[in-house]
Amino acid sequence: MAAGHVKNDLPVLLKIFQDAHPETQVNFGADLGIHPNLLQVARERIETAEAELGVDY
Repeated sequence: MAAGHVKNDLPVLLKIFQDAHPETQVNFGADLGIHPNLLQVARERIETAEAELGVDY
């Protein structure tokens, strides 16, 4: 579940860097994904905002 910048932007930027620095080896691995705690914190913040502002804000 990688963001678009991981799939699209980073490879382009790394290619530009690699072309400018051919003596440097660049390895691009898989994204780390989304940690479950991040999703929980996001949910809590959304629920707090809805409670304070209303769901129709």
